[in-house]
Amino acid sequence: MSAEASYQRVADALRRRIRSGEFAPGQRFLSRHQIASEYGVGLGIAQHVLGVLRAEQLVEGAQRHRPTVAHPPAVRVLTDAVSSWPHGIGERQLTRATAKDDIAAHLGVPDGTRVQRERVERLDPDGRTSHLFVRYTHRLRPAVGGEQYAETSARTAAPGEAGMLGVAIGAVLLVVRVVRFSRDGRPAAVDELLLPADRWRVRLG
Repeated sequence: MSAEASYQRVADALRRRIRSGEFAPGQRFLSRHQIASEYGVGLGIAQHVLGVLRAEQLVEGAQRHRPTVAHPPAVRVLTDAVSSWPHGIGERQLTRATAKDDIAAHLGVPDGTRVQRERVERLDPDGRTSHLFVRYTHRLRPAVGGEQYAETSARTAAPGEAGMLGVAIGAVLLVVRVVRFSRDGRPAAVDELLLPADRWRVRLG
């Protein structure tokens, strides 16, 4: 079995054990030596698995110390998709992206048009990642300042999103998309809130 397959097997098994309640929040978790012995893998793979579980916020503690099982994050309710975030901001990325399908349609540009994408990591008061904010704009579009409307959907987390949010690749994300218009009614920007489904509920008015 390849190292990647071994890592996935062990990580999946430990996720199931944590989520089943076998390990209670606050309880000391398995050490890398225990993981290596129990699952028949090397210490390097065991250490990598622990790093992934930390990133997914299933366990916590310093790298050189035996981890403990993390308390599940509190479930929050989103009732307002347009107000500014009242807490901290983490990593911010500004890149060029290809607008496809509904993003292009909402911006009023041809499918495949290059647009600007801003992705911001929004933090909880304790400094952990709460969710991601993504904005798509085009240089020829007018400034935001008019009406807006929101729509909701769900999809799975891509690898880059999963890493920032501390969830497993393929975890369910709630997507709140806000289409913003200029004062004269032209499409100006598309915002998306990417919310881990195990931490958020959406109840927009």
